[in-house]
Amino acid sequence: SESIYAEVEKSNWVAIGDAQAPYLYMFVNVNCEHCQKFFQDLIPAVDAKQLQIRLVPFGKAEANRDGGAALLSVKDPDAAWRAYI
Repeated sequence: SESIYAEVEKSNWVAIGDAQAPYLYMFVNVNCEHCQKFFQDLIPAVDAKQLQIRLVPFGKAEANRDGGAALLSVKDPDAAWRAYI
């Protein structure tokens, strides 16, 4: 588990929330309604600065790859992700 954690930390992810808050890595398929709902359930904790979410996009389908690349490349991933979902 430590080696997996180390690899995830080095992967491409975007942070949503306060940098000083405890964080969790969330592997997300950008087009998955369950992923989006789970994120929405966490928004109160993020907005209260109790949690930072580090989104790690994944997915083999072209739309998922394109959406993940877009999320990783926007200037404000927090605003972009919230607007998308």
